[in-house]
Amino acid sequence: MKAQRLESERQATGRKRNWWMASVVAACTAMLVAAVVALSLDDGESADEAAVAISHIHGLGVEASDRSLLIATHDGLLRSADGSTSIERVGEAADDLMGFSVVGERNYISSGHPASAGSGPANLGLRRSTDGGMSWEQVSLDGEADFHVLRGQGDSVIGMQGHDQGLFASANNGESWSQRSLPKPAADLAIDPGDPNRIVASTTNGIYVSNDLGASWKRAAGSPLGLLAWDNGGRLFLIDGTGEIWSTKDPSSKLVRAGTLGETPVAVAAASGSIYAALEDGTVKVSTDGGATWQLRAAGG
Repeated sequence: MKAQRLESERQATGRKRNWWMASVVAACTAMLVAAVVALSLDDGESADEAAVAISHIHGLGVEASDRSLLIATHDGLLRSADGSTSIERVGEAADDLMGFSVVGERNYISSGHPASAGSGPANLGLRRSTDGGMSWEQVSLDGEADFHVLRGQGDSVIGMQGHDQGLFASANNGESWSQRSLPKPAADLAIDPGDPNRIVASTTNGIYVSNDLGASWKRAAGSPLGLLAWDNGGRLFLIDGTGEIWSTKDPSSKLVRAGTLGETPVAVAAASGSIYAALEDGTVKVSTDGGATWQLRAAGG
């Protein structure tokens, strides 16, 4: 019964996570379901080694030490080494990572739900890994929070609840929290890599900026609703529901069209001049020219 209850919760929260796509793409009126892409069995590879799959991508990140791509999914954390398109499982946990963020070298935070066979509360609160995702430690809000958007920078952490878009902020690595206001409806949040108190929100009414970790907000510029990624080089990217890419060096100014992905993204990330976009079919693409062109970065099978 518990496993059925958890699966029902996951399906419901997945629908809420993808609501913004219906607002941008008129034809998208039903939940977008990511296809499960299983890895093929290589010569000499055991059945256990072939059990990795990409299922329902919820988040992306880039490991600072080796530029490997991290893929947070419905069934745990996956990794694709720099220069490779293949994937591998990270650690043994198969929890549903609804929220995920890379904070530093081998330092990640996550939120979501335990695996169906797991025990404990249905919501994982905030967890942290300091060994590159091999293991996780509980930080706070165990059983209380289910962050579908989770971002960390320096000591700052922000999280947006999946069920009601409630915004929570922490200035001490998630040890304690303050509830904040949030311009709604909002699709995504991003933290300025150069200022951990400055965050932006993509909403149906454009971009909003906060300079005090969400305590107050100011509408900055009109823009499509979309997913955000703030590169450590200082450029903010937005990919809307049609796959159009917009960017700016100053979120208080107008976003400029930078290219097109050609497909609807389900998660995005940016690091060291590259933009990453996960697609509904479980593949991840990368652009190294600001969104003008895209290549395959990771895929199962």
